[in-house]
Amino acid sequence: MRQKLTEYVDAIFRSAALTVRNAELKEEIMQNTLEKYDDLLADGKSPEEAYRAAVDGIGDISQLIEPAHIPPQPKQEQAVSVQKGGKQVKVEVHVEQDADADDFAQRKRLLNSAIGAIWLVCIALYFVWSFASGAWHITWIVFLLTPGLTQLLTAAFYWNMPEKRRMVRSNCIGAMWMFMTAAYFVVSFQTGAWYITWVMFLIAAALAGLLNACFDLGRESS
Repeated sequence: MRQKLTEYVDAIFRSAALTVRNAELKEEIMQNTLEKYDDLLADGKSPEEAYRAAVDGIGDISQLIEPAHIPPQPKQEQAVSVQKGGKQVKVEVHVEQDADADDFAQRKRLLNSAIGAIWLVCIALYFVWSFASGAWHITWIVFLLTPGLTQLLTAAFYWNMPEKRRMVRSNCIGAMWMFMTAAYFVVSFQTGAWYITWVMFLIAAALAGLLNACFDLGRESS
């Protein structure tokens, strides 16, 4: 049945354009569908029941797939200089513009700039805090908080993109572990109760399981 599910997903994307986005979407749907099938089998469902439920869980994704034949995009005229008969001649050329792709690329550049700014601010905060307090033994915790912040920002950026659900999940859980690790060291250094503060990692594991469950519920309801 797993092979049959694989063939079903392949058939959905048979007429899709050969783009990175379609490839990532197909991989995401394939993995989610097979995971759901395995979970249903583990719950006692028959292979046929698990297959039908997994297929029904895919739903209608036609709006998410980029078709192989894309309508012509608006064209923009640009002038370029070329050599013709030993002289420089300006020639008008038409350049196709993909508004959605341009908008995404611009927002991605803003995300990268914001992440770079966060790292610069945190590095500056580290030195200011360290010199002001002299607590070099603990101020390095800033470098645990920084990747947590960048992961949360990345998760927020891709939040409304169904094909990036796995990336959002991993970034949210990764940020939670970073914050919990930072909290562990802060509490441990402040209280000296290293013999018990390790319990915070058990709490973090429970939170990771809760986050995974929430994402799984969201995937099933979508």
